[in-house]
Amino acid sequence: MKTEQLAPLAQTTRGGEIETLHLGAVAVVDGTGRLLASAGDPALRLHLRSTAKPFQLLPLLLDGLHQRDLAGPEGSWRLEEADLAVMTASHSGQPAHLARVRRALELGGLDEAHLQCGAHPPVWRGAAEALIRSGALPTALHNNCSGKHVGMLLTCRERGWPLHTYLHPDHPLQQRILALIAALAGVEAAEIGLGTDGCSAPTFILPLAALARLFAALAAPEHAPMIEGASAAAALGAIFRAGTRHPELVAGSERIDTTLMQALPGQLFSKIGAQGAHALAVAPSPRYPHGLGIALKVADGDESGRLRPALLVGLLRELGVLGDALPAALESALDPHLRNVRGLPVGAILAASPLLRFTPDEAADGPDHV
Repeated sequence: MKTEQLAPLAQTTRGGEIETLHLGAVAVVDGTGRLLASAGDPALRLHLRSTAKPFQLLPLLLDGLHQRDLAGPEGSWRLEEADLAVMTASHSGQPAHLARVRRALELGGLDEAHLQCGAHPPVWRGAAEALIRSGALPTALHNNCSGKHVGMLLTCRERGWPLHTYLHPDHPLQQRILALIAALAGVEAAEIGLGTDGCSAPTFILPLAALARLFAALAAPEHAPMIEGASAAAALGAIFRAGTRHPELVAGSERIDTTLMQALPGQLFSKIGAQGAHALAVAPSPRYPHGLGIALKVADGDESGRLRPALLVGLLRELGVLGDALPAALESALDPHLRNVRGLPVGAILAASPLLRFTPDEAADGPDHV
């Protein structure tokens, strides 16, 4: 990442003066792969982190495991749409999340010992406090990535692939995921960098515009590239529907992904990634008949997440996806105030305006023409 690839995305103020300035980049691509708008350099390479989760689920879906009865210790069973949602999740460790992950493990003849994601406290404060009160320690179930890992394990079990090495980059599952992401993103697999994610799974390093293209494929799967010699439209559509119909399972209470998807039901799939990565898939509309994929990287990581609401809402407004009057749920989540530990407003969080520069043939659709 080079400074010249970045643009100012947001700032915080205190006492009426700028205290912090946050740089990053944005790419907006439609379902045909055309770059519509950007901020900074759309070729900026970023670690996908959890924005990759919808695509890490593809092997399970392409093999039709979500549509057929699977054999388990309790007899045959079938994955439900809500199970798919939690398998794309960076979940908050709330009871509904744990129940879904536990169900899939048990019905698949697996247990918590198979999960190699590690343990951390629940993301949602209420769930973390309840766990402390109970005297129990966090387990791998509480890991925000546990749903993704269950999906991987189920795929390996059904394919007869080794379970104990399912996270190794050379494992057949991980090699297949890499090839699928490359095909959908329109890049060569050899051009994709690899790292290790916080949950020990491989993570992928791609240009920002390629991440936007991945999410455009979720938004308008009928326009997605062929993968493995066939259309992936059914699998991509199943992921989009699972997330948009069960947004509380993709993230959780008081999370921007859940709030956005609930405010725009059926229109938008939102997925956070660590260290300032975020991506959106916006369903086709009269304005954008091929849908949209939006990829965001905040260079300093935005670990608190406090910039995301202002940035994501700002991007959606400039693209004409949101009007000036926000849905009530989104308005309450978009608190522009910087608050201290007593909850007192001491400054403001402001997204740059405008955030985007539109490509020449899209200039007529830019912010002045929304």
